[in-house]
Amino acid sequence: GVAPSARTCQRREQLAHFLDCSSGQAPPTLHFLHIVFPHAPWMYFDSGTPYSEECGDLSLLNFETAGLAQDVWGTDAEFVHRQHQRYLLQVELADRWLGQLVERLRSEGLYDQCLLIITADHGVSFRPGENRRYLSRNNADEILSVPLFVKLPGQTSGGPSDRNVETVDLLPTVLDVLGITPPAGLEGESLARPDTGRRTGKRFATTLAMRELPGDVVARSNWPVEVEKLFGSEPAGLFQL
Repeated sequence: GVAPSARTCQRREQLAHFLDCSSGQAPPTLHFLHIVFPHAPWMYFDSGTPYSEECGDLSLLNFETAGLAQDVWGTDAEFVHRQHQRYLLQVELADRWLGQLVERLRSEGLYDQCLLIITADHGVSFRPGENRRYLSRNNADEILSVPLFVKLPGQTSGGPSDRNVETVDLLPTVLDVLGITPPAGLEGESLARPDTGRRTGKRFATTLAMRELPGDVVARSNWPVEVEKLFGSEPAGLFQL
């Protein structure tokens, strides 16, 4: 099915519709959901209760503090911190939604046999004076830090990995699991196989060029420490602002 709403409209309803379509009665199927979440507009508490209208209104981003350029934060650090807080609340809700998806797959008898991939197209930056979503010299560790969860069919255990992975690895992984020979020239490598170690850098595609950055640009980031200083290490810390 197709969710009959705009990208940033009715995201709770989009998820519910997707879950309803995930049935173990169907033949082997590709289920794909491009849900713009925890993307702006940031308007949900972690419980799922909205505190603002949805449907594509991005005005709450409000870059008027000092950054009039598109998607550039102003220099008011307190303002940026509050937007970061709102974003993290939606990240917590995204975690709840992921739990709902796993519960649905289990109840339909699909979880053990499915290939499940959860990812995003880019990270987001909350540094005053920096761009929110486009790569710069000072925000590469945030923009290139993308969540990626992969559960293989029949997989019963797992854990975190420091493997240098790029989004171009997702399609080769799907083809490998399905036993389909990849076409010639396909970039990336299957995550269902051991790391070849051939990749040493981290690539980022812009509309004009491909930029190559050090492979450890995310691993050596100090940003997690900065976030913990702001909000603490427990979920309740998000409200200490």
